Amino acid sequence: QARDWFKRRMLRSGGKFIKHSSNGREYDRLVWLSADLQQICWSQRKTKNFSSLLLADVFRVISGPKTPIAKEARNSKRGNGDNMFSIVTETRTLDLEVPQQGNGLSRDQWSSLFKWILDEMKQGNNSQEIPRPEGIDDASNASNSELDF
Repeated sequence: QARDWFKRRMLRSGGKFIKHSSNGREYDRLVWLSADLQQICWSQRKTKNFSSLLLADVFRVISGPKTPIAKEARNSKRGNGDNMFSIVTETRTLDLEVPQQGNGLSRDQWSSLFKWILDEMKQGNNSQEIPRPEGIDDASNASNSELDF
């Protein structure tokens, strides 16, 4: 349960990514999961003005440049395919890249976190009311390697 709590906390805190757009541009964006764990949100900074998509609409999270937008970004040398992953819905993709300088987790760790929360939601385990596990004062004290993403 401590791992689940930490994973939810990481997703709510989010990270800085490069968002690749269908217009061929890229944007620095903060991406996070809403407090109620229902929306994937992004904006220049964490404010009330943000774009989002419903987690319930997501049916797949894929690593690497596999969507048309991600492939175009990689092929035009704008994106590093090794750092890209995409969150896929029926009507759109959210194509993200972990910046070269990093954001605390690897591409594979981020994609695993989003896959995990998607599976939790599908299984009905997506409760936002997960108590802090005993013995954990702050999630930043835990090592990413201990969490087995």
